[in-house]
Amino acid sequence: QLQQQQQQQQQAQIKISTVTNFVTQRLQLIAAERQMLEAALVLSPHPPDLDVPGVVRRVLELTTEDDKLKETLCKIAQQHWALQQRQQAAQQLYSQQQQQQPQQQPQPQQQPQ
Repeated sequence: QLQQQQQQQQQAQIKISTVTNFVTQRLQLIAAERQMLEAALVLSPHPPDLDVPGVVRRVLELTTEDDKLKETLCKIAQQHWALQQRQQAAQQLYSQQQQQQPQQQPQPQQQPQ
């Protein structure tokens, strides 16, 4: 049973790190796109084909997505912390059980007389 719990916890760890990596990469892409769009907005004069309202709208969309992804990272961090707490508790319980089990001493065989 302990082995099964450890496997589940390892799978949870893998999921957590996978999602964290994905979210972090997405945040980096958002930051890069926002930087480009904001740079286009501060160009003076604006390029004639620049859709200023469209660019502003996209910057706002990116900002909203950025905020949501950061919330997601916080939730992931909380889940990761909770998982670590469960792992520590399970390990402590297992250690205590190992210490409490009396060691089986081989009993000397009595010869029938």
